[in-house]
Amino acid sequence: MIGLILTHGQSLITMGAIANRSGNGDPNLAELAYRKMTEIGLTSFLSVEAPIQEDRSIYSHMQLIVDQREINAAGPLLGLLSAHRKFPLDDIFVLACNMPFMKTSCLYYLFDLWLERISEIYVYQKGGRATPYCGIYSYNALRQIDRLVTASNKRENSLQYYVQHLNTCYMHIPKEEELAFQTITSQSQLRILYETGLSAANKLAWSKQSSIFLNN
Repeated sequence: MIGLILTHGQSLITMGAIANRSGNGDPNLAELAYRKMTEIGLTSFLSVEAPIQEDRSIYSHMQLIVDQREINAAGPLLGLLSAHRKFPLDDIFVLACNMPFMKTSCLYYLFDLWLERISEIYVYQKGGRATPYCGIYSYNALRQIDRLVTASNKRENSLQYYVQHLNTCYMHIPKEEELAFQTITSQSQLRILYETGLSAANKLAWSKQSSIFLNN
C-alpha cells in the first residue's frame, strides 16, 4: 500500500495557498498531511496537477504524482486514478491536504481495519455520508473504478459515487473525533491556521476559535 495526499478540489483555496508556508517555519497543508501519512509507515506521494517548474521548490522532499490528463476524470478522482495507473498493484490510502486536524490515530484505525481484508474500500462516514478523501482503496476497487470511468461518456469527478456503489466498509465517526474530519474551505480559515501555526492545528481546533472551522 502507498499513501497519497490529494491537493485537488479546493474550490476556495489555490494550490499556492496550500503550498506556501506561514513564514514561521511551520509546514504547509500539503507537508502536514504528508508527514501524517508517512508517520504510519507508508511510502507517500503528493498528487498534483502538472506543476510549473518554478513551483518545484514548494514541494520540498515530497514525491509527486502528476495527473494523467488522458484519464476520463477530474479533481481528486483524477489524482487517485493517476496514482493507480502508476502503481496498479498497490492499494492506496488517500488523505486530502485540507484536513489539517486529522489525527494519526484515525488513520491507524483505518489501517488496522484494512489488515482484516473484509472489503475493497474503507472510509469513515457521518450522517450516512462517506468521507472519501480519508480512506483506503484496494487496487481491485481502483481497477473497477478505472474501467467504469473509461467506459463513461462524460468526464467523471465524483469519488463519492463509486464509494457508494462498490464493496465499501463504513466506519462511523465518533462524536469526539468529528473535528478531525473538518476541512479547510475558505481563505479566512486558512489565514487563522497560518497565524496560529499548523504545528498547533489540533490545539486550535479545540480552542474558542474552533467555531470558524465548523461551517461545512
